[in-house]
Amino acid sequence: RTVARAAISAKQQCFAGEATMEHSSARNDSEEYPVVELVQVGPCNEEVVSGLIAAIEQMAEISGASEQMMSRFVSKRRPGISIADYVKRLRQFFFCSMESFVLCMIYIDRLAQRRKDVVAVSPLSAHRLLACALTLAAKFHDDVFYSNAYYAKVAGFRLQDFNQLEKEMLQLLDSRLFVTPAEFELYRGVLVSAASAAARPAAPSSAAAELGPAA
Repeated sequence: RTVARAAISAKQQCFAGEATMEHSSARNDSEEYPVVELVQVGPCNEEVVSGLIAAIEQMAEISGASEQMMSRFVSKRRPGISIADYVKRLRQFFFCSMESFVLCMIYIDRLAQRRKDVVAVSPLSAHRLLACALTLAAKFHDDVFYSNAYYAKVAGFRLQDFNQLEKEMLQLLDSRLFVTPAEFELYRGVLVSAASAAARPAAPSSAAAELGPAA
């Protein structure tokens, strides 16, 4: 199953879980303290960064005609830095928490799923989406974050342009940056799985296997 499909499946599972919780709460309206199921969230480490790289690369690869979409997030030409190197740059200089990278993935996927008419992850939009989503994640989650002037410099944008991108992303998300523990854990698991899959060596092709080792 592709990483993109896994993310969609994770979201569907989360929505189903939220619906169950809402139904349970409705049954307990008369109770003063309804029972709430606690979700244990696993650790976040460099795997989530690697998983974010793998997920965004795959989403951009299968974007198809989405590169033709007119949006502020779509650049006129492909950036001169790869998605992997760009995420590594953000990782090195944003000084944000590992949890922010999970939130970054969630925000991008929310846009890709709910605002398909405006936003799609492609080689022309991935860098801008990553920079803005990670900025919003850091501001929402972390106790310490930096100014947009700093983030824009690291991400490679003019401050005015970066401010406009951040504002538009926040509007497209309807300012909904909160993530439930269940949704966070589901996406964290998706990123960890994506990192593990990307780290596995590619299986040799059937043609190469038939040829055998070179003489």
